[in-house]
Amino acid sequence: MGPQGPAGPQGPVGPQGPFDKIVRLPFFTAGVSHSASNPEANTCLRESTHIIKFNRRDYAGVDSVIFIASLSSSTSSARAIADVFNLTDGVVVTRSQVQTTSTSATWVESGNLFGGLPDKEITLCIRLRPETSGAVASVHSGSLLLYRR
Repeated sequence: MGPQGPAGPQGPVGPQGPFDKIVRLPFFTAGVSHSASNPEANTCLRESTHIIKFNRRDYAGVDSVIFIASLSSSTSSARAIADVFNLTDGVVVTRSQVQTTSTSATWVESGNLFGGLPDKEITLCIRLRPETSGAVASVHSGSLLLYRR
């Protein structure tokens, strides 16, 4: 077992020193919300929310990557839907879609994205949309969680 940090085990000790078991990469600063009202729009949140130069190979020992987001919908009759989009290759990251019908901010989590991420440097963004016209989808926080073995 690796060294003990203030919150418990830090993880294995590697050639560069101890590694955390979980690395959090936020898309944007907490306390800032983004909204979308067009169910047909498949556009990313503004550029300042993008994770640039992401490469899964830069994180030794990582075997799981999870997208977590705090989402809400303006109405419980329409889902708020978000996914992670690979801007570099122009594709949705497999298993990244999350959704909720909650009208208050609710944490949702994707499946494991690791296999859907290429072994190269890419730019990632969050896409957000409501399920139907007249509804508004909001994202209050979003991050990638990288888990080490």
